[in-house]
Amino acid sequence: NVVKPPNYKKALSFIDNYPMYNGQPYYQFLDLNFQDFDLTIDKRKPKSSFKKYCINKYLNTLVYYSMCLSQKKRKKYKEKNMDLLLGSIIKNEAYWQYSETPELFEQFFKKIKN
Repeated sequence: NVVKPPNYKKALSFIDNYPMYNGQPYYQFLDLNFQDFDLTIDKRKPKSSFKKYCINKYLNTLVYYSMCLSQKKRKKYKEKNMDLLLGSIIKNEAYWQYSETPELFEQFFKKIKN
């Protein structure tokens, strides 16, 4: 949940409690290549893609985490942010199709490449 104005410090305190997978940070879990299926997310709406819903949420979480890290000036946070951006699905164009705003990822990674 993003409040306005964002409380980056409090968000980071929550993110620090996110789970590890095989001893790695949650964002380094890259194995999302499973068969998609439809499910009811909201009973007022028709069934929709599990991947479209969940991967979109996951990508948003990664973006928000990157925003939190970018607020910090110390070198360790900059390194952690680069690890997040380069070591997660956020850099993989194949997953951008599940985002509600794939153009943001395209613009962002064009800036990094330049």
